[in-house]
Amino acid sequence: MICGSAKAPLLAEESRASSVTEWVLERQAEKCRVTVKVNKIKAGNLRASVLHKRCRQQQWGSVKDMGG
Repeated sequence: MICGSAKAPLLAEESRASSVTEWVLERQAEKCRVTVKVNKIKAGNLRASVLHKRCRQQQWGSVKDMGG
């Protein structure tokens, strides 16, 4: 009986700790998601500008090839 009553507060403590851990992990995951979103936007912009540059270079190349 003593064991049972000694375990009860420990279990409560454990469940509280795990819920706190879950909360912390959720917050971290949220932050992660936000940074991933921002990074994707940055990467998208970077990719767009690189593609734009490449496109312009190809246009210049084709103009030069045509003797322009």
